[in-house]
Amino acid sequence: MAPKAAPKAKAAAASTGPGGPLHNAAVYVRIRPHAEVNSGSGHSETKLEGAGLGKKLAGFTEETISVLDRHATTEYTFPKKVFTPDSNQQQVYDAIMSDLLETFTKPNGTNVLLFAYGQTGTGKTHTMFGHNKCFEGDNMDQFDSEWGLFPRLTDSVFELIQRSSGERNMMLFGSAVEFYGMGGCDLLNNNTPIVVDESSEPIGHSFRRLSNTRDVMEYLLTIRAARTTDSTRMNAGSSRSHCALILTLFQLDRSNNEYCKTMFSLIDLAGAERPSATGEARMTGYEAMVEFMSGKPSKGAQGILINYELSMMMSEVAVATDHHSSRKKYAPTKALSTPGVCFMGSCFTGNSKLAMIVCISQSDAFGWETWFSCQMGMHLAKLKAPLVRRKGQDLGKAKKEAKADHAKFVDLLAKTPKKDHPSSKYFPFRQAMVRHTEHLQEVFQAFDGDSSSGPPPPAPSAAKKGSGQAEADAEQESTETGRKEGKEGSRG
Repeated sequence: MAPKAAPKAKAAAASTGPGGPLHNAAVYVRIRPHAEVNSGSGHSETKLEGAGLGKKLAGFTEETISVLDRHATTEYTFPKKVFTPDSNQQQVYDAIMSDLLETFTKPNGTNVLLFAYGQTGTGKTHTMFGHNKCFEGDNMDQFDSEWGLFPRLTDSVFELIQRSSGERNMMLFGSAVEFYGMGGCDLLNNNTPIVVDESSEPIGHSFRRLSNTRDVMEYLLTIRAARTTDSTRMNAGSSRSHCALILTLFQLDRSNNEYCKTMFSLIDLAGAERPSATGEARMTGYEAMVEFMSGKPSKGAQGILINYELSMMMSEVAVATDHHSSRKKYAPTKALSTPGVCFMGSCFTGNSKLAMIVCISQSDAFGWETWFSCQMGMHLAKLKAPLVRRKGQDLGKAKKEAKADHAKFVDLLAKTPKKDHPSSKYFPFRQAMVRHTEHLQEVFQAFDGDSSSGPPPPAPSAAKKGSGQAEADAEQESTETGRKEGKEGSRG
């Protein structure tokens, strides 16, 4: 018998670090029922030659997963709970989301990251979104028992908003960011590039006001249509990217005119896949990067980079936990990182509370993927980090700052050549900041119920100036501003 995986954590706060009590990540496992042909669940099983590589799911209980390889059986004890194939969507939601909902919605709460992980075809998209029928006709206006985690979460938030007293004004917004290859883009705004700042927050993505069930379903349909997918032998609709569905809750305390912003990000992670399973020849990481730089990456290159990002995250768990447990200040690893890893890294710093659901297929053909999924879950379950609560900000002061920042970045962007100049490296960040400050001002106007002043003025294009003047203006920018933005722009 092979050694058991790391024992499951029983306590929420296991120790104390420089940022306060350390909290364990909660990791769950869902076992997918055997697939039915044309079931409408959004996935199917495919027979793959030799795909198990001598590994397969050997069994499971409500607390453990057993994986058999050629030599022995490994029992994984990391899950907080294992959802068996007969578990329904409501049971999954109740077990996972009760604590996370409170963390997200309480005044001065904490950001939340919820990962859904598993190879393509395990039902992780179904777990997040729900059955296809939920997005058809009258079903878009009413509760459906097959709703996934996201629509159930928004429904719970709507109930809280309705029950909130007159002293607290709450508004919910939805965003969607796709991290594909070495970049990130806004799925609600024609795949406009976004950047990730040093606190792991995306900058430049759009906000869509969510007020009812139909708003949510239309929002999800937009995302499903826009998301990058590519067919593989494992699943004809295989998602080739990490997709972050970001709920942003703004709460205004009328008694002191302070507002607080919290984010709940449900992340549909692209699953680790072997080139042999997806029908692609093997390649090195360097070859994969060369293909991405050429602008025409193959499915094999996509898989290699996905695995690279997942491996980075597993490695970073040990680094972050060691620093927090040793009461040392933790700083995220920046070398060779991607915007996606930077965004998801907020759980390592404590800026987000982490939970994860690992989705597993019972098919022997996906034995290697099942083993890798358990390895991923085991590593993430070892994370211990403090939780950083969001601070309230004075609304009047925030309005002035947003207006001033918008004018500043509109001016800087107009002076910045898009390419072929040393200052061009700042262009993505400045462009994202123009959009970000626009969105903030729109939110603040919504708090006031006053849209008479209209939206902020659009950013003038740098092309309106002569290229020589734009370059001259860019050269005169302060060294301090350049240093600050250089850190951010490198992640775009």
